[in-house]
Amino acid sequence: LLVVFFPVPTTQTTSTPVHYSTGAGEIKTVRLADGSQVKLNTRTALTVDFTSTQRKIILDMGQASFSVAKNPNRPFVVVSRLGQVTALGTEFDVYKMAKKMTVSLIEGKIEVQASTTKLAGKLIQSPENSRAAVIIEVVGNKVSSISITEQGVSPIEENDATSVTAWQREKIVFTNKSLADVLEELNRYSKHPISLRDVDRREEKITVVLPTDIPAALVMLKKHFNLSQISGKLGKIILISNNQIYT
Repeated sequence: LLVVFFPVPTTQTTSTPVHYSTGAGEIKTVRLADGSQVKLNTRTALTVDFTSTQRKIILDMGQASFSVAKNPNRPFVVVSRLGQVTALGTEFDVYKMAKKMTVSLIEGKIEVQASTTKLAGKLIQSPENSRAAVIIEVVGNKVSSISITEQGVSPIEENDATSVTAWQREKIVFTNKSLADVLEELNRYSKHPISLRDVDRREEKITVVLPTDIPAALVMLKKHFNLSQISGKLGKIILISNNQIYT
């Protein structure tokens, strides 16, 4: 009698993490192995790390939009140093800055969990988990947004879906924003730093939709604010008032 023993196959619980990134002005769409889709905005870096029990995205920097394939047995989690977002089947946008992460829910339901113990500026006492979690659901056609900082989680705000997803159509929506704020956002998409020489004009306001194409955006901006463009060292773009004398 010959008895042959075959090894019992084991469930694959780990996979090789895959890294994705974009450069200045680049937008990239990635379809993941589970059918989910990730769209990376300019200057974004993230790592996809899937296991048999969890789908984890590590967002190192930048902004990405997630359209999540439903799978209740494998939660879809986006994590950063400031906190994490968990979804079972939904669409949401995450923008990670140096000291702030903004999460905008477009469709479905998510759980936002901070890495701190503060919620909306108040200390949360939890015997089981020191990190406060907030459940967000879409109400009507509005986008629900929430921010996480080292101080905790902000109150939920309602935003316009068109504004939140504008970058996916290579547009940026500014509503009563200062010139300084506009230039800071444009610098995310520009390969060369953009600065304003006229410091006293930084707080001038504008409501406008600009393209993420920097040359085209600068043409519109210069016309609105009556500015000219000069070149600095290493290709730096300097904006200056037309009536200012410079050498």
